[in-house]
Amino acid sequence: MTVTELVALFDVSRDTIRRDLDLLEQRGMLVRTHGGAIDNSHLVQVDTTIGLRMDAHVEAKRRIALHAAKLVRNSETLILNGGSTTCYFAAALGERRNLTVVTNNLRLPAVTPDSCVRAIHILGGLYWGISQVTIGPISFPSVAGISADTAVLGVTGT
Repeated sequence: MTVTELVALFDVSRDTIRRDLDLLEQRGMLVRTHGGAIDNSHLVQVDTTIGLRMDAHVEAKRRIALHAAKLVRNSETLILNGGSTTCYFAAALGERRNLTVVTNNLRLPAVTPDSCVRAIHILGGLYWGISQVTIGPISFPSVAGISADTAVLGVTGT
């Protein structure tokens, strides 16, 4: 629901609605969005380890990875996020050369062919073990001045 809808429904101020939504989010009962909130019971809950996700739908992930890797040109800078499909994508980059990879995915250095990378930058943050990534507010001093050519983002689905 939007803040405007909730104001009309409960006949209270926008500030009251915003405070209440913030409190409900802190309690894990919803997720705040720009201008409102959504019920988090409808969101995908990530509760499987990256190891289990790496072993699920392997052939489909390999096909996605191979097609996506063909879109990358030599000497590009890539941003890759966490996830199993992005690991398969990184592994499929073997024909490319001189790539710079910026990632929060701690599995990527091990699966990315050495022959294709110039550098891999690992973003800092809080370590999230179930997915083997770093998350949360971070600073980018080690990658200041890097601009990306391509971003490959994995998503969780069921």
